[in-house]
Amino acid sequence: MRDRDTIAKRVAVAGDDGALTGGTFDLDRDADPDPGVSILWHSRGTTGGTRAYRAGLEAVLARLAGRGLVITAAYLDTRTTRDRSPAERRLAVRGLAYPIDPAELDPADLRARLATAAAQCCRPANAKGGGNTTRQIRLYVSIRSGHGRLNTSAEVLGDLAAALAGEPGPVEVAATATRRRRKGKASA
Repeated sequence: MRDRDTIAKRVAVAGDDGALTGGTFDLDRDADPDPGVSILWHSRGTTGGTRAYRAGLEAVLARLAGRGLVITAAYLDTRTTRDRSPAERRLAVRGLAYPIDPAELDPADLRARLATAAAQCCRPANAKGGGNTTRQIRLYVSIRSGHGRLNTSAEVLGDLAAALAGEPGPVEVAATATRRRRKGKASA
């Protein structure tokens, strides 16, 4: 089981032009110090469709790079896969090993690789087609090696959520973060 505080929920992501992409994420802090901070990137859903998923995730990946953050792990995080082990849900990103530094890749290329890995993850062996490339994923992030530790205070993480969303100021953070406890198998 893993305790998780939601610092910012359903944060809308703006593109570089300031217009909303339609993509949304939650920013969470795990009670365990490692792996620590994660971004839950919501699945395509019904608002904005595939274009919103792609544009929003690409914007967030570019902003991670600009903040000096790396992706230490990525997992498929859907209702139907949460009961599986973290090892089963961990995304095998083609040609890359963790930690993944978004500054070393084009955001569209990294998004495509993550989406392909999510589409292939936890699929039945006899499944047909390429799979769903707009599934909900969780990205664990940290500061690049050798640059200290990521401050996980609610205030700092609220500022991070705003930066990832493309907002000029901090997003609204609840006085006490929402605490969620996962039941069953350990979740990532």
